[in-house]
Amino acid sequence: MARDLILEIGVEEIPSAYMGRAIADLKANALKQLNDARLSYKEIQSYGTPRRLTLFVKGLEEKQPDAVIEIRGPKKSIAFDQEGNPTKAGLGFARSHKADFNNLEVREVGGVEYIFVIK
Repeated sequence: MARDLILEIGVEEIPSAYMGRAIADLKANALKQLNDARLSYKEIQSYGTPRRLTLFVKGLEEKQPDAVIEIRGPKKSIAFDQEGNPTKAGLGFARSHKADFNNLEVREVGGVEYIFVIK
């Protein structure tokens, strides 16, 4: 569920020559932090007076979406033998990532097929 967030920071008197930069930096830092935290939002606005900086985040999601991690393993030709059975290399890769070998995916990257663990 998305909600709006208002962050108001009380400060000592900021000289007017620095206000534009302070307001822009507040917004830029908020954008970076929210994006790094994978929190989605609709819009960010920042405002300021000589004694107050304000950040308004419209439509901020309460939770991060689940992350999908793809880990590329060995080539398919190394992970499977001629009969299509898993090799020690393929089984070891799955075991090292705590995955069931049957749940691994085969994908083509640059014309070469690799096995992948999807978490």
